[in-house]
Amino acid sequence: MAFLAWVKFSDYGAKIGFRGRVAHTLMRRYAYLSKLSISLILSCSVQIMINQNSIYKFFPYNPHDLDTLANNYLWFSRFSDFNDPFEDVFIDNVLDTEIPPYNESEAIELLKLANQGSASPIQIEQSLTQLALQGELRAKYEYMLSSTIDHAKSIFADYVENSRLCCFAKDDIEAEAPALQNKLMWSHYGNGMRGYCIEFDRSALIKSIHDSIGDLVGYTDMLYGNLVKQSHHSILHQTVLGMFGKKSGIGIGDLVTTKSSEWAYEKEFRLQVENVNMVQFDPKCILSVTVGFKMPESKFTTLQSVLRGNTGIDCPIFRASINAKTFEIERVQIGKTK
Repeated sequence: MAFLAWVKFSDYGAKIGFRGRVAHTLMRRYAYLSKLSISLILSCSVQIMINQNSIYKFFPYNPHDLDTLANNYLWFSRFSDFNDPFEDVFIDNVLDTEIPPYNESEAIELLKLANQGSASPIQIEQSLTQLALQGELRAKYEYMLSSTIDHAKSIFADYVENSRLCCFAKDDIEAEAPALQNKLMWSHYGNGMRGYCIEFDRSALIKSIHDSIGDLVGYTDMLYGNLVKQSHHSILHQTVLGMFGKKSGIGIGDLVTTKSSEWAYEKEFRLQVENVNMVQFDPKCILSVTVGFKMPESKFTTLQSVLRGNTGIDCPIFRASINAKTFEIERVQIGKTK
């Protein structure tokens, strides 16, 4: 994804200064758009396209869903409005507030790693030895842990309070599973194939929203796993490793993009803005509209009228149905908006 610049919220660490200062390093995981270019990478399957630059939003077909199409906007929600009640609770409480029992070898290992690159290995070793001889090593280590975690919790609280988010599905590239063939997405978000799905050009949509709000746009792929408390040492250890491309576990910034593994079927991609709910976008970002085969004809007629009444939407219209032989979802083109 070289065509978009990622500034990561993820790897937040703290470095001990040899003069007793603590310098915090914050690398944002939620990516802020700094280069606006468009790249399209396609790989086609026989029935439904796998597209690395497409993101999909399923709609159940509510009145306000049609309004978004008629007036070219997306609704960005607060964490508290999500159907997953664990997200904001997890972010608020995942960092353990208790300092773990002191282990000098662990302290030295983490301090060496945190200061890697700030001085030669010999100088770092000498400074840590001096701190140990002066009886200051434990205090420095525990201050680094507590100050970093406290600062991270403050950032997380602000993030949950002020972020507004819009969620999409992606094609599962590794499994060669198109989002439009995802049975659970159609069931849970497409009203049992009575609703519809809009395919967006991801790069164009991000640029369009950036132009619309005149501000930075955050974007990220969601991570999935078990929701567990994270201890000071382990989370900072992985965070610092991540600063050097060696992370094998969860870093601090990963916590704001982690959901329980039960949600992995969504392959979620998320856009983030600050304190704005209704966000305009260029309708040219829409690549296709796919309707479920159970959508009543009267509702389909209304949807067609909305699509054709929007002069900016120019894309094919498909119908998704269930193949009675394979029991897979397939789609056929049934028209165009223009």
